[in-house]
Amino acid sequence: MRQAAINPAELVTLASAGAAVLGLCALGLGLAPATATAIGVACVGLSLLLDRVDGALARRLGVTSERGARLDTLADLLAFGTLPMVLLVREVGAAGLPVALAYALAAVWRLARYDDDELEPTRLGPAFLGVPTPAAAASVVVALVLAPALVVPVALAMALLMPSRVRYPKRGIGAWPWMVLVPIAIVVAVARAAGGS
Repeated sequence: MRQAAINPAELVTLASAGAAVLGLCALGLGLAPATATAIGVACVGLSLLLDRVDGALARRLGVTSERGARLDTLADLLAFGTLPMVLLVREVGAAGLPVALAYALAAVWRLARYDDDELEPTRLGPAFLGVPTPAAAASVVVALVLAPALVVPVALAMALLMPSRVRYPKRGIGAWPWMVLVPIAIVVAVARAAGGS
């Protein structure tokens, strides 16, 4: 059976995975810690942006597919399950390993059970069951940069909330804080790297 050619939405998803891999590589290249962190945080931010675009683009072009959904899940695992935890361990050391492991496993579980049918209606509109991995990753990188003393408790909270049955709004209050806070965290991380701190 001949495979269909890659479509534009899948290219966006692959770009998200590529950003995550770039961030992971930057953390292992021996760069100055602030520079590696800035690159890693920027790569999470880029993946967040691309993750918001890929599904909408696939629906708009009428090219949604099982392959695209699988690619999206794999890209999300790299960008929102793996990269934030490598950043955490790099920042707090081996003491962060148990929380990093719990977070990563929670992200795997959350992504494995993700299904559009899981959306539930609420008075604020449709809601996910459990915190989605992009919101969890955004929480961790924002804490890492803007409130480093809170990064371990935030990561632990996300590890508990991702697989939970807590309703998390899909739009509005569920999305807008990260659209503001993640760019601020990127700017702060880049400024620290440029300043050498």
